[in-house]
Amino acid sequence: MSKEIVMKNPELNHLVMILEHPVWALHQIWTEDFKANKTGYNPTDSSVKSAIRRTMGHLKGRPPKPLPQTKEKDQWIHNLTQNLWQTCKGQLKQSTSKKDLLVCLVAIEDSIKVHTVGNPQGYLTFLTGFFAQIDTTIEEIDSTTIQR
Repeated sequence: MSKEIVMKNPELNHLVMILEHPVWALHQIWTEDFKANKTGYNPTDSSVKSAIRRTMGHLKGRPPKPLPQTKEKDQWIHNLTQNLWQTCKGQLKQSTSKKDLLVCLVAIEDSIKVHTVGNPQGYLTFLTGFFAQIDTTIEEIDSTTIQR
């Protein structure tokens, strides 16, 4: 349902892209570190979904409980949650409603379901291709926005 709402509204469609950017950026950084053997964790779609749900709880007034961060996966989920929350706070300052942010996060969850079928990194692979099509590079990432 939310995916259809977002697709019909150019402003919400753009908001989804704004929310997907930190997901893509953090994934790119960790993928490069994984390839260089600097980390033992390669992010998956289920980790993205966990961070989105944690961010949704934050928007609903229920800040997420801290993760133990003893595993790199937990650290990644925590970092992505923080990045998404910062992005949402920035949008709230620009008068975007919590309702619109929640609708967009649900639409991203729907997209994860579609792209994950048969591939635990299907959504992340889709994002990589999408941002490549619009010619976004890792160098354009604002290091003050993306926590690592």
